Amino acid sequence: IPSILLLGVIYMAYVLIGGLVFWNLEGDLGRKDIELLLQSKNRLLKTYTCLNQEGLEDLAQVFIDASKRGLSVKGNHTTDGFWKFTSSAVFAATVVTTIGMIFCHITQICISFIANTQFRCFLVDVEQNVFVFRQTACNNDFAGYGNMSPSSTAGQIFCVFFALFGIPLNVVVLNRVGKYMLAIVKNICTLLEGKTKHKKCACVSVHLVSYLSGVVLFFLVPMTVFQQQEGWSYSQAIYYCFITLSTVGFGDFVADNNPDKVYPEWYSVLMTSWIFFGLAWLSLLINHSIDLLEQINAYLKHHWSGQKKEEAIFQVLEEPNWKLAVKQYSSQKDKILEAYPCLTKNDLDRILERKAQFTCTAIFLLWGVLIHLVLPPFVFMSQEGWTYIEGFYFSFVTLTTIGFGDLVAGVEPNKEYPALYRYFVEVWIFLGLAWLSLFFN
Repeated sequence: IPSILLLGVIYMAYVLIGGLVFWNLEGDLGRKDIELLLQSKNRLLKTYTCLNQEGLEDLAQVFIDASKRGLSVKGNHTTDGFWKFTSSAVFAATVVTTIGMIFCHITQICISFIANTQFRCFLVDVEQNVFVFRQTACNNDFAGYGNMSPSSTAGQIFCVFFALFGIPLNVVVLNRVGKYMLAIVKNICTLLEGKTKHKKCACVSVHLVSYLSGVVLFFLVPMTVFQQQEGWSYSQAIYYCFITLSTVGFGDFVADNNPDKVYPEWYSVLMTSWIFFGLAWLSLLINHSIDLLEQINAYLKHHWSGQKKEEAIFQVLEEPNWKLAVKQYSSQKDKILEAYPCLTKNDLDRILERKAQFTCTAIFLLWGVLIHLVLPPFVFMSQEGWTYIEGFYFSFVTLTTIGFGDLVAGVEPNKEYPALYRYFVEVWIFLGLAWLSLFFN
């Protein structure tokens, strides 16, 4: 328990320090955005005198609905929207890779025109908002929503490096909390096994009760709260609970984010606690599913594999090139052992293995940085019109599954993209996720 408390203190300190930095970097820019939006709103009302406040709100709602569906209101033509085959394939990839790529940034700008309460509350709540955003960069569940994201260049660069250390820290804390929860279940299993003859039945019953308790605590109870506070239906609330705790976070439903509602003070605290412990519980559930799939895979390999591992190794060593390499290695190893009597054969093998492993790892990481982070921004510069910093920021935020949604590739309705561009993005995401997960490990 003391180690959990220490990790919790470090985690909270990291979050609060990040909140202060983002507050300083983004706070002034946010106030300027508020002033510009107010000026734009007043200019529209003065320029188009036939348009009153109610008409402006109706027009803004049209823009909101169109942007949610990937449609453009510019010109006299319409686009195909999000749900083309290529877009649907990319969406399927975002689901399984937990990348939320919905355009809440655009929606938030449109909402700002019609939500006067947001302007009045912004300066009062800027510290809380920046703190919530800080929590998103360290906690992938909020991060996929896209409802808050850094706009300044300094904020985007800081976000990259902050998430680089924050994500592993978040994973460590969640794993420790998850293991502690699992240890409680195991202790109960051990206690009951000693008092009953049906040990396996008792253990299964305890696990089943723990999972059902998790469903009630992290799905059914929050679902009722969201129905009351957000006005969502049963299906919308349960959908939001799973999409949030699984870190997919599309952003079509975001709690505690409606500018037309006044939420209780305890609501944000309850949400943060629910998400943190819910992530730990759901990660345990997913890990059990992974173990089950691995056991099935091992079973199939054992029964269907036509060649044993030892046979494959001997076949490789029988090839002429490998014979020569083994002979050279043996002769050099003997010379080293003669020159350094303090070394044993096992010591030398470990040294050579570590050296080879370090060299391969360094080359792999540098090659991955070049292929997945350094070069793709040039492609995004040419296709999306972004700066290199924006392209690099998008690359990192996407591959880390943060996915704010402020920058999304291949979805601008007024642009004609090359036929292979979407497939390039999808393959880049898939391979980049595999590389970056190894990098974090």
